[in-house]
Amino acid sequence: MTERQNSVKEIRDEYFDNDGILSSNSLKQLKKYLEDNNDENIKELRSAISLVTDAHLTTFFPLLGKHLDHKDEYIRELTVGSVIEGLRLTEYAGKGFEMAQNDVGSVRNIAIFTLGSIMDKVLFSLAQKIAKYLLSVFLNSAEDKSLRDSAYFSILKAMKVPWEDRPPVSREIKDSDTDLSIMSEFCKKYQIRSHARI
Repeated sequence: MTERQNSVKEIRDEYFDNDGILSSNSLKQLKKYLEDNNDENIKELRSAISLVTDAHLTTFFPLLGKHLDHKDEYIRELTVGSVIEGLRLTEYAGKGFEMAQNDVGSVRNIAIFTLGSIMDKVLFSLAQKIAKYLLSVFLNSAEDKSLRDSAYFSILKAMKVPWEDRPPVSREIKDSDTDLSIMSEFCKKYQIRSHARI
């Protein structure tokens, strides 16, 4: 007898209704959703990535990486946010940095926004490259304002500034929001020559 295919929503409900326990059938189905590259199932793939992230299902972490190169922009955006900030998987820090430099639109924005959360967990040489890049984006008036704001938020994360001491994410960063002392400490921490604006 063929077992019924559950939706990711049903698998999510099972997980949280059963104190973090999934049946072997649900585990198999979730794996299938994560491995599926069929465009018709992209909504389920999005939900599967979110479930693995929210529930910290370590068994499936290795299946997330390939979606950093997915053709769908939203899948890439969701995945980089998940592996860098949601799960802080250092093995994807280099790829996240690459996406912050070379990807497009919201994917690049999310990559920039999240990198600061993982900088203290990677080799200093990589963290320093990320730091220099974040600073260059923030200071570059030719960059889109949303990217510059994301770079600033990423710097605040790298410096462990509490959420309550950060500007609201819901609005643009104003010059008056910029904490020059934090920026100066950031440059010192990652051994970057201070810019004239800092």
